[in-house]
Amino acid sequence: MGFGAAALVRRTAPMLLVADITGAEDALAAVKETADAALVTVSHTIGLEEQLPRLVRALGAVPFGVWLEALPESEIDNLAKLGCDFVVFGSAGTSTAIFRNENMGKMLAVDPAMPDSMASAINALEVDAVAIKAPHEETGLSVQRLLIYHRFSGLTSKPIMVPSPKELANRDLEDLLDAGVYALLVGVEGVGKPGLQQVREAIRRLPAAPRRRPGRVRAIVPRPPVSAETPAEEEGEEE
Repeated sequence: MGFGAAALVRRTAPMLLVADITGAEDALAAVKETADAALVTVSHTIGLEEQLPRLVRALGAVPFGVWLEALPESEIDNLAKLGCDFVVFGSAGTSTAIFRNENMGKMLAVDPAMPDSMASAINALEVDAVAIKAPHEETGLSVQRLLIYHRFSGLTSKPIMVPSPKELANRDLEDLLDAGVYALLVGVEGVGKPGLQQVREAIRRLPAAPRRRPGRVRAIVPRPPVSAETPAEEEGEEE
């Protein structure tokens, strides 16, 4: 999925569990045991020099990222030096210098209301994945939210990360997998260690592939661009 230098190598299920540890630092041990990656959301970079190295040490080998809506050029290299494996960023206020940083994975945060024309243009950007900006739903997965995920997975070939509903049923996970969701962002503060373990077990029970859309290729790691176009098939010979 592009978690940077400490790339995620274990692949035990068709969906990744990304733990949002914002406000839940007391649960880092549970995150280390359960999650495929960890993410903290911050509004600015002030104080990160003290906070991030401590979190990175506590999480050990678990890939770690930061979600920042705006990422100016002056802060990009600093995040990598502080130990970030990947960064989630919004489009407004983020410098294009992010695309030139090769030390961190890159995930673009998008609004669910983004027009189709812009969503389809994401494929042209050097980002590894897309994060849907939306609050955690209170009671399961709604049809409206599922339609949003299907829409984005149809408009971009990038892997998609979405917020987990606070009450998550096994069937919800299957529907998310069907919609092309590759990573589930779980708020640790809301579910605690038992909730993380339940989501982990539910993900492990998922089928190896979506029930529908058998022709869809599920991205695992960013692929290099194709260097040459595939020649078109020749038309059948005339009788």
